Amino acid sequence: MTNEQQQIAIAQACGWTLIEKSYGDDLTTVGVAPDSRVRTQLPDYLNDLNAMHEAVMSQNWPLSGRITYRRNLQDIVSRDKGVDNLIHYGECINATAAQRAEAFLRTKGLWKCIGSK
Repeated sequence: MTNEQQQIAIAQACGWTLIEKSYGDDLTTVGVAPDSRVRTQLPDYLNDLNAMHEAVMSQNWPLSGRITYRRNLQDIVSRDKGVDNLIHYGECINATAAQRAEAFLRTKGLWKCIGSK
């Protein structure tokens, strides 16, 4: 998935609506947050740990969903570290916002490989 596709998918999963490109001073993606009526720029989920924390916490996942998210995050961090076996979850404390975003999307079943529809 492209960064923009990830950002939009996370925003939609968090309840954002009316998402579209804004062609003002700079090209940004805007939408309406679930607790607002004002169109604003989407959070920078791939670079902002606070935004990803809010996204994860907004999901109200059952225990099985939280376990799946944790496992997905472990898999992604292990892969990015070049480790063949699964790292301890404690090592995920330093996971990047982008790694957390991918784990979020995989847990929600929204991750798409590039080239797939």
